[in-house]
Amino acid sequence: MNGKPISSRQNIQGLPVNDRFHTSARRGPLRALALWLLPLAALAVQPPAPRATDFSETIHGVEIRDPYRWMEQGGAEFDDWIRAESAFTEATLAALPGRAALQAEVGRLMRGDVDVGIPKRGGGRLLHHRPAVGDAPPRPYLREADGRERDLPDLLQLHAKGTRHALVPHAQVLSPTGRHLTVGITRDGEADPVLRVFDLDTGQYLPEIIQWPLWADYRGFRPRWLADGSGFFYVRNPQRTAATPEVEREWHGRVYLHRLGTLVARDTAVFGEGINAGVTDDDTPYVEGVADPNWLIITLRQPNGRQLWAAPIARDGSLKKPMRKLLTSPTAFGGWGLRGNTLYALTPQGALDQRLVSVDMSKPTAGPLEMLPAGDNAWSGLAVARDAVYVSRREGGVMSLHRLGDHGALHEIALPQLGTVSQLRALEGGGVEFVVDTWLTAPQWLSVAPGADRAVDTGLMPPLNLDTSAYVAERVLAPARDGVEVPVTLLRRRDLPRNAQAPVILHAYGCFGSTQDSYYDPARLAWLDRGGIYAVAHVRGGGDLGTRWHLAGRDRNKPTAMEDIIDSATHLVRLGWTRPGRIAGEGESCGGLTVGRAALERPDLFGAAVLAVAQLDDTRGGDAAYRRSIFDFGDPDTPEGLRRIKALSPYHAILPGAATPALLLINGANDYTIPLWQAGKFIARARANSANGAPALLRVNWSGGHGIHAGDDDPAAGLTDLYAFLLWRFGDAAFLPPSQQ
Repeated sequence: MNGKPISSRQNIQGLPVNDRFHTSARRGPLRALALWLLPLAALAVQPPAPRATDFSETIHGVEIRDPYRWMEQGGAEFDDWIRAESAFTEATLAALPGRAALQAEVGRLMRGDVDVGIPKRGGGRLLHHRPAVGDAPPRPYLREADGRERDLPDLLQLHAKGTRHALVPHAQVLSPTGRHLTVGITRDGEADPVLRVFDLDTGQYLPEIIQWPLWADYRGFRPRWLADGSGFFYVRNPQRTAATPEVEREWHGRVYLHRLGTLVARDTAVFGEGINAGVTDDDTPYVEGVADPNWLIITLRQPNGRQLWAAPIARDGSLKKPMRKLLTSPTAFGGWGLRGNTLYALTPQGALDQRLVSVDMSKPTAGPLEMLPAGDNAWSGLAVARDAVYVSRREGGVMSLHRLGDHGALHEIALPQLGTVSQLRALEGGGVEFVVDTWLTAPQWLSVAPGADRAVDTGLMPPLNLDTSAYVAERVLAPARDGVEVPVTLLRRRDLPRNAQAPVILHAYGCFGSTQDSYYDPARLAWLDRGGIYAVAHVRGGGDLGTRWHLAGRDRNKPTAMEDIIDSATHLVRLGWTRPGRIAGEGESCGGLTVGRAALERPDLFGAAVLAVAQLDDTRGGDAAYRRSIFDFGDPDTPEGLRRIKALSPYHAILPGAATPALLLINGANDYTIPLWQAGKFIARARANSANGAPALLRVNWSGGHGIHAGDDDPAAGLTDLYAFLLWRFGDAAFLPPSQQ
């Protein structure tokens, strides 16, 4: 290979990939090697290396060597080792001199976060939260139609006193009458999910408890009320028992109707596998949506796309006719809404970008009519109100809001600040309300009255008391190797010198068409105040620039996401903000795969990588979430798909003699989406094969799930560990132990 790097497209996708990290071009300079070899033993006692075997198998002609396959079975050997690894990581990071002061600062900044959740409306009532005071969480309160307010009791304590349970915010849906509230509760992160109903008039839970609601993601935990408030539709796996493995809990999803005051065992299944032709065990239905009195709309997520189904509802909540498939899309719908018998939806159906279409559901043979063309417009959100249809649009990193009148005229609504428009929803009397969020200002809860030209603040979000004028958020365009410009958001202090010394956290995702929108996080200022830059690479595979952007980074084009991450990091060096080796890749879930793969490809460029609940070995799976990834990554049941998936998997990219970046993995012990063995296998392989001795640490939140920090006694601890680890590895004097100064 003569030391010349091959292109990552050839490496990751072109195959072969077996000797790709043996080139000297992949190894960092000698001074970086000296940094990695600093005495970890002086900080804590590292556990012995876990057992490695000679396990290998050949599937579809693809050889897979997996020396740590035994970890997937769990058991005492794995449990003891993983606990020792996490304890080692905690001790190592706790010993860093600057960590205690950093945690105090992060905790103080977190208390300045004014996010108190999204207000809920129903029956003239408003359910909201008062801001947190000190270390106390936000407190729920109910505002009556006449303006009177009263605080609500602690919903967790009423459910189970003194136990480690957590609320699922998206499962809280207020009934149309305003009397009942659905409440989702889990134990120790994501274990034992239940769905309950709280009576706001009596202050007590109703006796029925729905076990095993389908938690494919937050949307799967969200019920949909009947218009009269007498019951709701929800999703669960009827085949699940206490013995069902966590990774299988979202299979066989069916939609059920539950009526208040009745036995859950008598709930009626109305949609799903075995009921509707073409729906299979790994399709995931969602019922979230407005409590329309006449129609039930179901979103079906499939391995290769999305569908919208509809059926008319009778007065008693039963379906007048079988569910009918209305729309099919290769990617996620941008939103949908109802007015009378008309369904409006943002869909790329028949186009490469989202367009607005309408379907007359009362006509069995009616097809979609185009209301707004796709063109170059990245339509991203939709709310159908009595007076008009409201759509949001992404434009160069910020979003705008528009009203579409009955005669097709499109009118832009003036916003008090430019940022991300989210939670767009129609108001009962017309108009809409929504959140505008930016990188450096607290979210605002705004509303637009029918016919109004501008949005106004509802006053439901408390004002920001933190001065962020010393910081700036800017967007640069990083030229990718194929000439496409990739947007990169930079957050920094205004007075930061451009001297190639700044430590950089480069966050990316690049999967499933998801967008990396602006959001306010005051704790991030602790990193910026220490001379750091927080950057977000809006890479292909995500949906930041519309559906085309997603399609450009999926399936055979998936390596483009990793290439964009590398090219974005390279551009920050070119701009003079930092230098190779002082960039840390940060990725979560699927972003752990894209960022982790990019960091392993270029350890000379990425001095570190922080991967949270990361997807690291996609050759192994079997759960519905794994199979739903086929559209983005390829089909593992085909030779080509498996070869491509293996080449993308960070676990299989670590080969003997490879240079690796410093690694910190953060995982929840109760993560059903990404099992803990993925992190265990990756850390073991990285430590056994790294040629430069870079540290590979694993931090486990034993009460966390895929949300990582759910159930944390101190949420500031996890973020503190992330920042402390990077400041230590990048040589910040305040974080170097005496033996390393």
